[in-house]
Amino acid sequence: MRYCPICDGYETEGKRVAVLGRGEHGLRESLFITNWASEVTWLAMATQHEVDPRELARLRAAGVRIAASPPHRIECGVDGVGVRVELQNGEVLAFDTLYPALGLEHACELATSLGACARDGGQLEVDAHQQTTVDGLYVAGDVAVDLNQICVATGHAAIAATAIHNRL
Repeated sequence: MRYCPICDGYETEGKRVAVLGRGEHGLRESLFITNWASEVTWLAMATQHEVDPRELARLRAAGVRIAASPPHRIECGVDGVGVRVELQNGEVLAFDTLYPALGLEHACELATSLGACARDGGQLEVDAHQQTTVDGLYVAGDVAVDLNQICVATGHAAIAATAIHNRL
């Protein structure tokens, strides 16, 4: 299993890759992986009907296969196969790797209860110094509006820490 195609997608070059994700998020991740992997299958979890037909056509044009039914069981390292996926219809698929593209829910309730503004997905609005819309309340990492990457979170922390220090 891999988690970040931005970080390690190049390592899937020439591999069979499954992307497990619902709706638009799963579709976008599947398209992104086609930059490297030679065979991409979207395990859509029966959500492909939620996606614009034009986007599905774009996905198919990129060579992405859409699994015929939702996954029933996913196993890693079984019988010498990296990832084995048994679908609900009984079909069994084998992959070299799997990317979960399930999204996340940002734990921002404490900040929003203090008055911080959050976007629909729960990420908090911040200024250039990682301060939220509440004076003196700073955030770093995935809860801040930005790219969800460890290296970005580290940068957020450094920026916030400097801003906090300078306020002292």
